[in-house]
Amino acid sequence: SHSQFRVCVLIKKILFFSMPKMYAIPGLSTDHRIFDKLDIGEIEVLPWLIPEKGEPISSYAQRLGASIPQEEEIVLLGFSLGGILSQELAAFKNVKQLILLSTICHKEEKPSWFSILQAIPVYKWVGGRSLRSNAFPRIAPLLGIHDKDFSYSMQDMINGFDPSLRTWAVEQVLHWKGGTDLPPTYRLHGTKDQIFPSRKVKRGEKIAEGDHFMLYLKAEIISHHISQALSSSST
Repeated sequence: SHSQFRVCVLIKKILFFSMPKMYAIPGLSTDHRIFDKLDIGEIEVLPWLIPEKGEPISSYAQRLGASIPQEEEIVLLGFSLGGILSQELAAFKNVKQLILLSTICHKEEKPSWFSILQAIPVYKWVGGRSLRSNAFPRIAPLLGIHDKDFSYSMQDMINGFDPSLRTWAVEQVLHWKGGTDLPPTYRLHGTKDQIFPSRKVKRGEKIAEGDHFMLYLKAEIISHHISQALSSSST
C-alpha cells in the first residue's frame, strides 16, 4: 500500500542519515557520472588528479583522499581502478566499510592478458591517444553493451580523461600486488565481467549476468545490494 511504501522510504532515509559519509572513486577513463544511476544516498566522488612523475599508487591514493578529514569515519566505494585505489586509501583513513565493485583485491585475480601487456607495453606507446575518438559506441556491442545512451556517455568520459593519467594507471594496475589489512569489505562482481573474469574472483557476491559496468547498467540491482550492506554495517 501507499502507507507501507512511505514507511519504507522513511526508514531508508533514517538509515542513510545515520551512516558515515560515503566517498567514491570511479574507474579508469570514467568520472562521477559512472555513479549517476545508483540510488544509495549522497556520494562525494573524489576528482582525479594528474600523477606526479614516478608516483607510486599508495602516494597517489593519499593525495586523492587528502580532502577527507583524518578523524572522519567514512564509507569508501570503489569501482574497477577506483576499487584498487580505495584499498590503498583505506590504509590511511578511518574507513568503517569498504565497498568494491567490479575490481580485484589480489594479484591472483588479474586476468591472464595482463602478463601480455607487461611483456609488450603497448599502452605506453599509444599513450591513450587512440581512445580519444568516437570508437566506443561502435565497439560497445562487442563488449555486450547495448545501451546507446551509456555508450555515448562513456565515450564522453573517455574523451575527457587525461591520457597521462590513463597510461600511469594501467602501469600501476599491471604491477599491483594487492591490498592488505583491509577494513570490513563488501564485494560485488558480475559473472560476465569483461575486464576481470569472474572465475578468478573467489570472494564476494556474484551478480548474475552482471558485466564490468553493472553499477550503471544494472543500477537498481546493485543499489539494492549496496543498501543492504550499508544497513547491515550500521546495526
